[in-house]
Amino acid sequence: MSKGIFVTGAGRGLGTDILRQALAAVRRVVATGRRPGPVGGGADGGQLRGAE
Repeated sequence: MSKGIFVTGAGRGLGTDILRQALAAVRRVVATGRRPGPVGGGADGGQLRGAE
């Protein structure tokens, strides 16, 4: 079974930093943010997919 990481608060600040580290460490990352739209501030190089 492959492992993944769930990051809350990835829209800005510390959550974005944690998201960057998670993306570097594992293949599967689920990230949430308070506001609709992209999370992570470009942390993924444009590879994150959003859902509403």
